[in-house]
Order: sequence, then C-alpha cells, then structure tokens
Amino acid sequence: FLTQFPEGTQALSLPFDYVRGVSGHVQAGDYVDAYATGDRGNFNLKTKGDVSVGAKKQSTFLLLGEIPVIEVLGANPGQETSVPTMTLAVSKMEAAALISAQETAKLWFTLVPEEDTER
Repeated sequence: FLTQFPEGTQALSLPFDYVRGVSGHVQAGDYVDAYATGDRGNFNLKTKGDVSVGAKKQSTFLLLGEIPVIEVLGANPGQETSVPTMTLAVSKMEAAALISAQETAKLWFTLVPEEDTER
C-alpha cells in the first residue's frame, strides 16, 4: 500500500460526505484541490495561484492544490464502509493543515481535470 505514495509523503485518510467528496466522482489516481472556509490566518501554507473569497476572518481559500488521491472507499454504490474515506498522499505539514481544516473549519474538495495538473 505505501509503495503507491510519492517519496516524502505519507497516507492521510479523511472522512468526507458525498457532496464534499465531489459527489462520488473521485477515484484512486485523481488529484484534488482542498478548499477551507474559516480564518485564513490559522493556516500558514503557501499555495500556487492564491485563491480567496470573503472577509479576512471568514473566507474560503485554496488550502492545498493537486493532492494525489491514493484510495477512495464508500463513495460509490455497492461499496460497504461505515464512513466514506479518501486516502491522500501528503507531507507532514499538509496533513496537519488538512486535519486542522477538518476539525476547525469547513473543508471541501474539487476534482482537478487532468489537463490542469502539472503531472
């Protein structure tokens, strides 16, 4: 399982609901962007293509871009799991940012079209 991860990354599985998980369209091998809604000052990450909408203390912003998806469980009909999860390949800092956003802000994912990635 861990051989699927790029060097310098580790596995992070996040629970997600159907809509925030791009309505069941995310699969292993895809890339997602992570957006957070909350106080941007709580997240000390630099992302390419600075994207932010809203007030300073309560805005929606690009938290991380082009995150590799390694596994998705429970997002599609017929898959049995108690909580749908998406396993991502992230650095330690990215894991901390995603966990913090999951716990303290609102976290959303978008599916990145293949032609828009730098793979």
